[in-house]
Amino acid sequence: MLNVRHFKLATDEEIICQIVTYPEPESEDTEVVIRNALKLMSVVSPDGNVFHTLRPWMIYQVSENNMVSLNINLIVGEALPHQDIINNYEGMLKKFLEDIPESEHEINFDDSDEISIEDLLDAQCAKLNNKIH
Repeated sequence: MLNVRHFKLATDEEIICQIVTYPEPESEDTEVVIRNALKLMSVVSPDGNVFHTLRPWMIYQVSENNMVSLNINLIVGEALPHQDIINNYEGMLKKFLEDIPESEHEINFDDSDEISIEDLLDAQCAKLNNKIH
């Protein structure tokens, strides 16, 4: 498994993610590049039992190719996840990656070198319009 960390964020969210790049201690960089971030959620059943589950932290960002920049100033705690959480993370990640084929994340343009943000947004909207019922 890749470099997996458990972050507690200033928003009170807890995420489990793979670290792609982490700023050097002496660096002025304030961004951690992560991927496959899953939010750790607690659910209370009707009988009062507490369960923990993992869900995508950002929609359509669970993919080996999608990177997310996280401002290091929003991280209030960092830990190596417990092995049970890593096992759950690996299983859920595998499920999410199987459920969302990589082709659904791809947007194909013609061979132009430059793509405007408007073209990108139009393509994303077109894909969403095909999915919304």
